Amino acid sequence: MRSMLADDSKVTALRERLSAHLRTAMKARDAARSDALRALLARLDQATAVPLTNEHAPVFGRSGEVPRRSMTWTEAQALVQDEINEKRRAIATYKDLKVAAEVERLEHQLDFMRRYRED
Repeated sequence: MRSMLADDSKVTALRERLSAHLRTAMKARDAARSDALRALLARLDQATAVPLTNEHAPVFGRSGEVPRRSMTWTEAQALVQDEINEKRRAIATYKDLKVAAEVERLEHQLDFMRRYRED
């Protein structure tokens, strides 16, 4: 059985890898890769957000910041797979609409996203 610490370090490493690749894609002005990486990072960030309650609301003199929810490696990989599945559905829709340029752009993103999924 894996420890939670091992999962946390793998998720942290994934985030760092995504961020580093995003910087590289932005410097290369590769919009498709940048979009794919932003989507994956956003999906991970949204999943670790803590619901806002009155306890967490900012009050004068106190911060409204709270620690983010931890995520297991399995959860992170499921989120990556969800994003991949969304791209596949979008590709199918654009193929039906015969929008070749959008299909090509999304397929490029899909190929890139698959690198972050462990089977």
